[in-house]
Amino acid sequence: MSKDRFINLVRDFCRDSKIADAMAIVNGRTVEAYGVQMSIMHIETQDTPLVLLFCDMGERPRKNEVDLYAKLLQKNFYLSSVGGPSFSIDPTSGRVSLVQSCELDSLTPKLLAEQLSDLANEANGWRYLPSSVAQLDDDIQRPPIVARPSSSVRGLQQIARR
Repeated sequence: MSKDRFINLVRDFCRDSKIADAMAIVNGRTVEAYGVQMSIMHIETQDTPLVLLFCDMGERPRKNEVDLYAKLLQKNFYLSSVGGPSFSIDPTSGRVSLVQSCELDSLTPKLLAEQLSDLANEANGWRYLPSSVAQLDDDIQRPPIVARPSSSVRGLQQIARR
């Protein structure tokens, strides 16, 4: 059963990343990678079981929302053409999310950590780069930048969010 493979993947990932409660992550608790909140979810499909990685990109601008949605749709067009992640607006929080779909059978704990690191880098670029969509709104509160190596698993830690 693919759920068992997912649980083993998350357990091994948590062991390697020194995250204490793997089952909490399996059950929806978020993980923080380089200051970015993420969720790891198992999806059973007819063809291939998937792991979805949900990355919280941050607040959406309250000003220039039409520009934001146009830019997100443009980015989705380019990202989807190469099988990349897609942007969305979380219906519960209203925050911008980046969602990456991965085949469960192709993931290892190391590859999962690398995917989370890559998504965290995208989120931090979104939040801080002057040319990013988030910069459409000067009122968004941004935490200070903390430089961390992008390939290190040590930046991953469990965050209880309920």
